[in-house]
Amino acid sequence: MTTDYGTLLDAWKVMKPLIQFNDMQILISRFKILFVLMLLNFTLSTSQIDPTLKALIEEAKKNNPELNSLRASVDAAQGEALQAGAQPAPQLMGELAQRRERMAHGDLESMRAYGVTLKQMWMWPGKTRSMRNAMLSDADSRKYQAEDFSQTLEENISQAYFELYMLQEQLALNIKQQTIMDKFAAISTRMYETGMAKAEDFLRARTEIAKLKTTESQLLAKQQEMISMLGFWIGRTAFILSDSITLTEPIKIDSDESQLADKAVQARNDLKAMSSMIEMAKAQQHSAKLQNRPDFMTEARWMPMTGPDEWALMAGITLPWVPWANSNPKGEIRKSNSQLMNLEFKKKSMENMIRAEIHSVLQEMQSEYRRTELAENELFPLAELTRKSSEAAYRAGKTEFLMVLDAYRMEYMAREEIAMTKASWHMAHAKWMRLMGVKE
Repeated sequence: MTTDYGTLLDAWKVMKPLIQFNDMQILISRFKILFVLMLLNFTLSTSQIDPTLKALIEEAKKNNPELNSLRASVDAAQGEALQAGAQPAPQLMGELAQRRERMAHGDLESMRAYGVTLKQMWMWPGKTRSMRNAMLSDADSRKYQAEDFSQTLEENISQAYFELYMLQEQLALNIKQQTIMDKFAAISTRMYETGMAKAEDFLRARTEIAKLKTTESQLLAKQQEMISMLGFWIGRTAFILSDSITLTEPIKIDSDESQLADKAVQARNDLKAMSSMIEMAKAQQHSAKLQNRPDFMTEARWMPMTGPDEWALMAGITLPWVPWANSNPKGEIRKSNSQLMNLEFKKKSMENMIRAEIHSVLQEMQSEYRRTELAENELFPLAELTRKSSEAAYRAGKTEFLMVLDAYRMEYMAREEIAMTKASWHMAHAKWMRLMGVKE
């Protein structure tokens, strides 16, 4: 059992400014939050996980049940391929016989004999090879499907990770805004007592604090939901992140879309899996064409008797083309041809979809990059300047409290915009990495 003292210290930093304003209701509320944090840290038996994205992905690749199931299916398909390439096993039979035979003098005599028979079925050359090739292609397809799911898992975890970052930033801004509104509630109270403010100013501040607390509860619920989803993908029932999440700044990506699309088509594991399925369909098609070829049978029999030994060698073939055998390969060939065409059309459709998605994601990344630059370089500086100006004017009694409140809301929205655009860029980048078939 471990205690996350960093979390408790952060909670104390939020509570400390409130003590000096003697707001007992808010203070009691913060102590309740602190108590819950202590209780969770001392009772949770799950180990903390490194919050870095790479560590979460590696954890998921080891523990995710569905990914492990796909890997096991690859081994099973490879084992089936080894079996499919073998001829049928020979049959060895023993025989014991007795017969009564009347002799020349009229008496009946019993004669016993035993024998051994060895039978072997030989399939037409090429049938076993086609079956083995089909199963090997199936094994390759499953291997690429497992790798594709692994990359999909990376994308899902990355999306949830960046969503957690956005929620974390929104919660931090919310707590900071509550602290500021607490201070202004105290300031408006003192100004009201000196006749420099209205009673409505204090009430508006308290109303704003109540709204922020409601939003805080909603953000905490969303955060817990996202952490639970991460636990599902990672393969753990529950976990806590030991530190806060930090993201790198978005970068501008200028690349030739056509070249990127060509690289994606060559690198994508789902397309490789589809190519393996096409090869499997071709092997099945070839196997269907060989159905009207006969198989061979050989048999060797040896039975020593009281007299001269008896032995025999026999050979035969199957007759798959006779009407009553119901072995017309035309239907199977037609079916395999249709399956092959269907898979080829699906692969072409997937390639077209990938090219379209790459264009869309690149446009999204460029848009979020421009939004981040605009929010950081223009929107937030202006909102911060407006807030400082409104705050100074209110302290001097030159503006209404509503103007200050609007200015703080604008600054809050500007900070939130920076966090949201940064997270959105990283989400789009994770999708782009997935589309390109590139691992994190």
